[in-house]
Amino acid sequence: MVWFPDKQRKTIYWYEKQPGMMGDGFFAEIFTHVGQWGTHVDPPAHFHKGLRTVDQIELKEMILPLVCIDVRARWEHFCSIGGSVGPLGITVTRTKANV
Repeated sequence: MVWFPDKQRKTIYWYEKQPGMMGDGFFAEIFTHVGQWGTHVDPPAHFHKGLRTVDQIELKEMILPLVCIDVRARWEHFCSIGGSVGPLGITVTRTKANV
C-alpha cells in the first residue's frame, strides 16, 4: 500500500505584522497536498512514461456522458436492469461518506 505524506499548511500573511510572514493586512496560507487526494485527473502519463500529460488533453476529451448513482438505496436495481453509460461514460457513486 502507498502512503502519501500529510497535507502541509503555512501561514504567509497575517492580520498584523509578524516575523517570518510575507506581508500583513489579511490572513492567507499556502496549502499543499498530494494530487491523489480528492477529485483529480490521472492522465496516461501518470501510469506510463512518455504518454500524454494532463496539459496535453483537450477539454472536449473530458466531457463525457455521466450517470450519478445513489448507491445508498438503488445500486442493485441499476445493475439488475443492465444499467450502463457506454464504453466512454463515467459512473459517479454517492455513498453515505459524503451525505
